Amino acid sequence: MGFFSWPMSAVALGIAQAAIDEIAGLSLRKTPRLATSTLHQRPLFQVQFAQAVALVNSARAWLHTVISKISEKTVHEEPISIEERAECLLAATNATGGGSANYRRSPLQRQMRDIHAVTQHVGTV
Repeated sequence: MGFFSWPMSAVALGIAQAAIDEIAGLSLRKTPRLATSTLHQRPLFQVQFAQAVALVNSARAWLHTVISKISEKTVHEEPISIEERAECLLAATNATGGGSANYRRSPLQRQMRDIHAVTQHVGTV
């Protein structure tokens, strides 16, 4: 099951990277309401943006490391240990943030919908 998670992890990391790229461009021209500087010029934005970049890059690096290690063992027809399988699943879960938040019964799924709805409110644009 852990090996099935690799493609999903790659997709999640691609989406995250696209979001970072979009935010980087937007931050250069977006000036929040009642502000005198762009997002890019605001220290809090810079810190939070750097944290997001670090999270995505570290998740990608860990996943690539695990995949490379397991791929190398597979090429040499060496067995994959339970610990290595667990690390594979853990790295993939880390890259995607887990999947349980997608279910309607999850409060996180509801909160995700709510935060997207709130960002569309006329008072926040």
